[in-house]
Order: sequence, then C-alpha cells, then structure tokens
Amino acid sequence: MPAWEIAAWPPTTHQRLLDAGLLCQAPDAEHVLCPECREHYEEVIVRQQQGAMQYYVTCPQVLRAEVPPRWREQWTVHLEGIAAALATTLGLSGRHKELVAGRLWRLGRTDWHGASRDVMFARGLCWSEARDVRAEIVRGRKAIVFVAQQAPPDDFWLRRKPPVIPLSEFTSLGEDQIEIEALAVATAIRDVDEAPGDGLVTVTEQQLKLMIRQQVKAESKAELTDDILIAAYRHSGAYRSAAEFLGEQTGQEVSKDAVYRAVQRAGGILAVLNSEDSNSVVRGVASQRRDKRGKNLQQAKPLADK
Repeated sequence: MPAWEIAAWPPTTHQRLLDAGLLCQAPDAEHVLCPECREHYEEVIVRQQQGAMQYYVTCPQVLRAEVPPRWREQWTVHLEGIAAALATTLGLSGRHKELVAGRLWRLGRTDWHGASRDVMFARGLCWSEARDVRAEIVRGRKAIVFVAQQAPPDDFWLRRKPPVIPLSEFTSLGEDQIEIEALAVATAIRDVDEAPGDGLVTVTEQQLKLMIRQQVKAESKAELTDDILIAAYRHSGAYRSAAEFLGEQTGQEVSKDAVYRAVQRAGGILAVLNSEDSNSVVRGVASQRRDKRGKNLQQAKPLADK
C-alpha cells in the first residue's frame, strides 16, 4: 500500500493499524504516482545535490516533479501480527505457530462442541500453488480456517471441506485490537459442520428404514435406540429433519430433542459426523435450513434446533 493511498484513509486509521501490529513498513517504492498531476506512474530518479538526496519523476505537464521522501513509503499487512492478534482475540489455547512460511499459521486450539479443534489462518488458498497449504490444513485436528477475504471453491479440498471464515465479513478494527463478531462466526462454523451436503453419513435411506423395521417394529420396542437416532441424524443432517423422518417411519412422535440427546451421548456433532470419514460414505438428502444461532468460540455449547 503506497503512501498516497493511505493518505485517503480516515484519520488515525493508519496509526491504529501500526499500534495494533497489523501493518508494517515495506521497502520504499521505485515507481510512484506523479505527485503533481497524479495521472501516471514513473520511476523515481535520484540525484545528489549539495550533499542532499533529491527524488523526482518526469511529467509531461511540469517536466520534472519533485517526489517528497514520504511519497515513496509503502506499507504492507503484517501477517504474523494478524495471526497473533487473532489468537489473542479468540482466546485460544496453546501457542500459535507458522506452519507454511508466509501462508499458514496455527493460531491455537478451541474446545468446540466437546472436541478439540485447530484454528488456523491461511493466505492464498485460491493461488495455484496452494497444495502444501491444503495438506497442512487437512493434517490438522478438525481445522477451522480463517482467511482474509476469499474462500477457495469446494472442490479445492478433495474430501470434506473445513469451515473457512473470511475475516472481511466478520471482523472490524477496534480501539487497540481486532474485534470479531463471535455470534456470526460460530454460526458460520456450525453451518458448514452441519450442512446436509457436507455431512457424512453411513447409511442409505433404504438401510435406515430397514434398521427401523428390525429394531423398532419387529422387536416391538417403545423407544428408539441411540443407533437409530444417530443414523437418522447422519442421514438428514439436522435434528428436526431426523425427528420428522423417524416419526413418519415409525408412526411415533419423535422430538428433535431426543435426536439431539443421542448425538450428545455419542460425543457431539463432530464426533458423529466424523466417525466414518471415508470416500465410500453416502451423502444424505437435503434438509431444511435451521435458524442461525451461536456463541463465541470459547463459550460455544451444543445447541439443538429450535
């Protein structure tokens, strides 16, 4: 970012970014926007006159335009500073660490729905040479990934995609640190984790119906087993949809809370959806979208559909 762009920012923004460690100075520019007409970029010419260095560019309008030293200043995002600020703001456990030089940082870990998960900050996932970055993310523990702006397409991940959170949508600059819309971030993570299109299931609809007939109707059981409740959840990807499906198949009144409790007894959503993570699993049918709810990363607890 050149000095003339930063000059157009709101007052104090530049200094606040520096103080927060989110911006740092880069090498001076060799080409600058003409400070006189501001219509063209030119190479900076340097000459020494009477012991002092002078900088100027050629300009069709004034022939030679003097370049103030500050006009050559450039600033760049301090990636390590952003990683450290995110780790602090999110209140993560463990140390943050650079995994791929200039491209990927592990910010720490958070306890999400009873499962420990790596939280990462990635750069350039949409670049052509992102294979090493992807490999490190996949090796992480159920990674939650923050990016600056652009998330890669779904097929970038090859297998199950992790939640990818654009900072541009969920963060702002506070007085002295990054501020995160924790509720929105928690909701975005849960939406990916519970998305019917991404939720991994281990039974087809026909197999699930057979399980119901064998374990409920054939054995005259009054209550559904956890295996049935969890299988229905894996199949539909939502508590409410699972309860409705089971109600239709059994003729019983099945509440979404019963499905929710069975999932929690099995270790929570992540444990259920990731218990059979293979390329041979069958994907469930689409379900209705749920209301968006959530809490910050440190306080998030499992929530049933309301």
